[in-house]
Amino acid sequence: KPLPLLPLTFTNGEIKTITPEIAQTIISNLNYQHQRLVREKHVTALSIQMKNQEFIQGTQISFGELPDKTLHLVNGQHRLLAVIESKISTEFHILVTPVNSDQELNTLWRRYDRLIVPRTISDVIHSEEISDKHNLRINIAEAVYKSMLVINARFRITTRYADPYISRS
Repeated sequence: KPLPLLPLTFTNGEIKTITPEIAQTIISNLNYQHQRLVREKHVTALSIQMKNQEFIQGTQISFGELPDKTLHLVNGQHRLLAVIESKISTEFHILVTPVNSDQELNTLWRRYDRLIVPRTISDVIHSEEISDKHNLRINIAEAVYKSMLVINARFRITTRYADPYISRS
């Protein structure tokens, strides 16, 4: 059920502190209607990062703005849900993109995440020089990392039982 709309104004390019109450208002009233399903483990991992002061302040959240000046959150749903879950006010860089129609709003939403290539385990091990530090071949270092997730999940299916913070951080 949508909450009463707090007076929200966003200026393109501003850095704004989003409180849990503002985040809830955005999610309840301004979330793009075709958002993907919420990945609870991702929200939890982000929430733990916020609580541990590891979350990068100033991360961007994006809105499409229709000609009638209504805003629609097209990127940042999981981060705002993490603000709500963590109860930690967080700074975000606000991007407001004017669009002329619902079709353009859909196109704007669809542009996010399409060309992003996630960092692999191998990328992380290489960037942190883990295999060099421990004198391990890269494939052995990757196997050790993957086995840690299985052990952490108590030898159950890691996608369901692994700690979301550990598996995503």
